[in-house]
Amino acid sequence: AISACEKGGHWQHALALFGDVRKLHLAPDVIVCSAAISACERAGAWTRALHLLGQMRRRVLDPNVVSCSAAISACVTSGAWEQALELLASMGREGPTPNVVTYSAAASACERGRRWQHGLRLLEEMRAVRITPNVVTYNALISACEKCQQWERALDILSHMQSIKVDPTIVSCNAAISACEEGQRWERALVLRSQTCCGIQADVLTHSAVISACGRGRRWEFVLGAVGTMFQDGILLSLNSRVSAIAACADAQHWQVAAALLVRPAGLKPDPVTSSAVAAACLRARSPFPAVRLLDCAAAAAAAALTGRQRDTAQGIVAVRRDAELGTALASVLPKK
Repeated sequence: AISACEKGGHWQHALALFGDVRKLHLAPDVIVCSAAISACERAGAWTRALHLLGQMRRRVLDPNVVSCSAAISACVTSGAWEQALELLASMGREGPTPNVVTYSAAASACERGRRWQHGLRLLEEMRAVRITPNVVTYNALISACEKCQQWERALDILSHMQSIKVDPTIVSCNAAISACEEGQRWERALVLRSQTCCGIQADVLTHSAVISACGRGRRWEFVLGAVGTMFQDGILLSLNSRVSAIAACADAQHWQVAAALLVRPAGLKPDPVTSSAVAAACLRARSPFPAVRLLDCAAAAAAAALTGRQRDTAQGIVAVRRDAELGTALASVLPKK
C-alpha cells in the first residue's frame, strides 16, 4: 500500500501509512522502507529520508540502491547538496553499489551546489566502475559548469556525451550555449546552435543565450539574425534578450530596430534600461526618437491601466502595430536571402 501511494504521487498518504506500521509495532522490511524514503523524496523531506536510512542500518536492514538513490534525490530537491554527496561517499564505504540513477542524483547535487570539480570526479568515478552516464547525468554536469563559468569544461562534457552516443537534449544545448555566453565566446555559441544542436527545436532560452552571447561580443548582425528567427517563429523575446538586442543595436547605431524592440514584446513594458539603450542608439545615429514610438509607449501604458475587454482590445491594436514595425525594421538591416 505504501509503495502504491508513493508511485501514485500520494506521498502524504505513504508517510502516514508508514507511521501506522510503526505504531502497530510491525517490522518494516527493505521494500517498505524504500517506498517511504521515495515518498520523502517527493515531499522534499531530506532530513526524514536520512533518518529512515539510519533506522534501516540500526535495524540491520541493509538499504538497497533504490532507497539510497531516493535519499540522495530528496537531499537534492531540498538543496542539501552536501548531504547528498556525503551519502554517495558512504555508499562507497558501506554499500550498496551506486548505479546510474544514484550518480545522476549526485550530479544534480553538484549542479545545485555549483561544485563542478565534484561533478568531473563523479564522471571519472563512473568510468572507473564502468557505469555509462545517461542524459540526466550529463545535463546536470554541463549545467554545473555553466553556473560556475567553466565554458571549456561544459563543452568537453558535451563532446564526451556525443562520443558515447548519448544524444543531447534542449537542456544540454541551452546549458552549453549559456556557458559560452558567460565565457564571452559568441563564436562557440553560434557553432553549437548551428551544428551540435541543429536538429533540436530551439526555445526562448536557446535564442536568449545566443542573443546575449553575440551581444557581449558586439556582433549585432548575429543578434538581429536571432531576433529575426524568434520573430518569424512567433517566440516572444524575454526581457534579458530584449535588453541585449537593444544594446547591440545601440552599438551599431540601428535606432530603428532598437526603437521597435522597445515596444514589441507583449507583456513587457519599456523600462529605464531599455529606454536608455534606445536613446543611446538614436544619439549615436544622430536621429530623433520617432514620435510614433513614443505614442506606442503611451498606448501600452494606457492599455495596462484598463481592465477586461478594453485592455485586450487596446493591447491587440498596439501589438499588431508593433509587429509590423519590428518586421519592417529588421528587414531594413538584415541581409536579404
